[in-house]
Amino acid sequence: MASAGSHLNWPPVEGIISDLDGEVYRGNAAIPDAIAAFGRWQAAGVPVCFVTNNSTHTPEDVVRKLEAFGLAIAPKDVVTSAITAAELIRAKYPDVTRICYRCAIPCEGHRRRGSRDYRPKARGRTDGTRSADHA
Repeated sequence: MASAGSHLNWPPVEGIISDLDGEVYRGNAAIPDAIAAFGRWQAAGVPVCFVTNNSTHTPEDVVRKLEAFGLAIAPKDVVTSAITAAELIRAKYPDVTRICYRCAIPCEGHRRRGSRDYRPKARGRTDGTRSADHA
């Protein structure tokens, strides 16, 4: 960060948008200098927003993790890829009320592809047809 006495004529920072994993923490370990920098920015009144492409955690999960590192934020200050995708779909398809998502996370009772006993299950739709990849 440039010091106040720097010869560079930087415009004032109006806010910080930062990724999380690799920037603020690595896995379950905080990056101390990053936590300290975000703390200073918050103390100076600079708005902070965290973004992540990890859709497996809610903003509340992120808040708890950052609080454990000593950084206090609100869920409204966290943007996940899942939230962004949902908002984009709502904006693009405002009349749609139900959407079926496919994900690669194995569910209880299902076997992973490649395992010896994997058998794809037909996934029924409300109209009685089966999805194309299991037809």
